[in-house]
Amino acid sequence: MVTLNIERINAQSPYRLMPNHRPLFYDFITDYGIDYNIGFTPSDLLPGSEAYEFIITNPHHRKSPRDPKLRQTILALIL
Repeated sequence: MVTLNIERINAQSPYRLMPNHRPLFYDFITDYGIDYNIGFTPSDLLPGSEAYEFIITNPHHRKSPRDPKLRQTILALIL
């Protein structure tokens, strides 16, 4: 299984990511009070390889204004 360096991610992310109860998933709250969960889940779309799918959820389904920090946070996680 792949591991992620949360210290490196948080050093580059405008929002502080907190580990979720699921492996490779993180929670954060935006400046607008919107909760997000982001992370990776193992994928079986490519049999015989270690592939992952990127997931982002807004569990409370609250409308979010255009927030450039959200994009920067996602990029900190995937790059």
